[in-house]
Amino acid sequence: ALLHKPRCGPESMDARRVLRMATIGGAQTLGMDHLTGSIEKGKKADLVLLNLNDFHTFPSFDADPYSRVVYAASRGNVDSVWVDGKNVVQRGRVRTMDKKLVLRETDKSIARLLARI
Repeated sequence: ALLHKPRCGPESMDARRVLRMATIGGAQTLGMDHLTGSIEKGKKADLVLLNLNDFHTFPSFDADPYSRVVYAASRGNVDSVWVDGKNVVQRGRVRTMDKKLVLRETDKSIARLLARI
């Protein structure tokens, strides 16, 4: 969205259009819009719940919620995530793996790789 604005003007890629491109538009491009890309009965659903109650996502009054999500929200605003209906992140905590173990094993793997260089 931000790449188009200097060349095509500030209204060239509004936030609603960008969010649509990232959801159903992506599914259409891949020929999968009958399976995913929108919240509809019978479709697979990966959902993200954002907490927009933070300094960088305000002011909230009269603010376009699409703009708050597209331009202001970041990974730090992710509260919960569902993948194919399964809750994998809840209140910011990954539920499907031991994060400390993964990070520790990653460090070990990188150390082994660097030792060979």
